[in-house]
Amino acid sequence: MTAYNFSIQIVGHPTFDLDEYEKLRGLVIDFKNPLHTLGPKIKKLEEILSLKEDDFKNFDLNKSVHFFHKHTDGKSTERVGNFLIEHMKKTKKKAFK
Repeated sequence: MTAYNFSIQIVGHPTFDLDEYEKLRGLVIDFKNPLHTLGPKIKKLEEILSLKEDDFKNFDLNKSVHFFHKHTDGKSTERVGNFLIEHMKKTKKKAFK
């Protein structure tokens, strides 16, 4: 069991102010790269109404997940716990005195 559950899915991405946001703040990902943002890019509100199931089919969810995540085995909490235990052993600190 993990301490959290991320719902990873392909969704539509509103891009109404993308150009302005990129100028003001910048992005850490390439928003136009389908590997980074899975799903159709929506430029106008009316486009939401015309989305069809086929608009979501040309995206590779598995490839995107593995691009962003080194581990996808559901054992993140276990790894963090083991890391903390090993760190405490190395620094000879006790978690509870």
